[in-house]
Amino acid sequence: MNEEEPLSKRGFLKKAVPNIMASISIPLLGMADIAVIGNLNNADFIAGVSVGTQILETLYWVFGNIRYIASGQSAQSLGTGNPKERLNALLQPLAFAIIIFAALVLFRNQIFSLFLLFIQPEAGVTRAASLYYNILIFASFFVLADYIIRGWMLGQGKTVLCMFIQVGCTLLNIVLDLVFVNVLHAGIAGVAWATFIAQLTAILIEIIYLTVFGKFKRIDFDRELILNRNNIFAYLKLNSDFFLRTLFHTTVRNGFLAYGSRLGTVILAANGIISQINAITIYALEALGNTSTYYAGKYWGSKDKKSLQKLWRIAIQTGVSMALFLAVCFEIFCIPVFHLYTNISEVLALLVEYRIWIFICPVASCIMDVLTGFYSGCTYIKPIRNGAFLAMACFFLSGTILIPYIGNHGLWVSQCIYWVVTASVLLFSYKKVLQGW
Repeated sequence: MNEEEPLSKRGFLKKAVPNIMASISIPLLGMADIAVIGNLNNADFIAGVSVGTQILETLYWVFGNIRYIASGQSAQSLGTGNPKERLNALLQPLAFAIIIFAALVLFRNQIFSLFLLFIQPEAGVTRAASLYYNILIFASFFVLADYIIRGWMLGQGKTVLCMFIQVGCTLLNIVLDLVFVNVLHAGIAGVAWATFIAQLTAILIEIIYLTVFGKFKRIDFDRELILNRNNIFAYLKLNSDFFLRTLFHTTVRNGFLAYGSRLGTVILAANGIISQINAITIYALEALGNTSTYYAGKYWGSKDKKSLQKLWRIAIQTGVSMALFLAVCFEIFCIPVFHLYTNISEVLALLVEYRIWIFICPVASCIMDVLTGFYSGCTYIKPIRNGAFLAMACFFLSGTILIPYIGNHGLWVSQCIYWVVTASVLLFSYKKVLQGW
């Protein structure tokens, strides 16, 4: 799509499809991890990988704001046409990622212990989670750098390239899973090392691309711009707002895991599988959000208010339509998918009992996902932060009230309430974002 072509649903989808393909490969990888482990006939292994993955994803979510900000600032630099801002949008968050990585490795044991206090899994689950976590925590820089570089490339409109990198490395990871577990019999450690190698491969490919095709010039490196105190404070302000949002969001994610753990290991394993299936739809919707970030940043940078208003309508309509379509598809095919994950009869029985949430959750989360991307492109993070805080309070309130009466269904209701409350705040904040000019 060239710069003169007006925004349309077709153009939006054309840009979004590669984004979606890349994004859904991420939960597909998680599905492959659990499916390989699930067929070892040990519920502790399934729950342990789920817990280990949840801890790592929580850390990545807490600092995942660097991806959204890199994408938004990259897209805005495309709108302004400033090459120095384009390079700064990449270097500033990468420097931040190095500091985060050093802290995560230094305090890795304390972080794991803190999560165990919150989640309180059984002993077998703890051992499995510890093995998985202590390998992959050392790959955290690869993940953070990948977030930043891929976010920056999405802001530049390089969606097809991002798709090939993400899908290719996901396929590599799945192949390595099968080799390490089924051939080398390395168990949970094999799954973790497969992920480690794939994450390293992704970041190496991205660095090679930036070096060869990034079109950076020495003159674009502006030390004064990068070290400018006002720019640093502005960046930290964006990060602090988004940090709080992701902190609230991950508190809910881990609250969900903690509630599930108290309901028993089998329910925890079943919820982990349902969450992995739902993650496909959620990641697809977040891909629409990333597409919204690209367009919103571009139009915000060029001060195109009319196109920004049109983008708002297209993003919501597309998000709701996609959520309904994917929810119906998974509801139809969920039973065969369950059997791909595990052959443990107790877990399968619970999956059938709670299958309705595979349909409901994507519909509940769709507006939150696409509008988070919209506001990120405008680098207007306040409503995202405030919505997440209010929704977090509603999640724990509803969980406290509902779970004692309706058990695991109450937990899933509380999760959906979180998404709906966040979406409501974002919808009601629309007019304020246009006052930023």
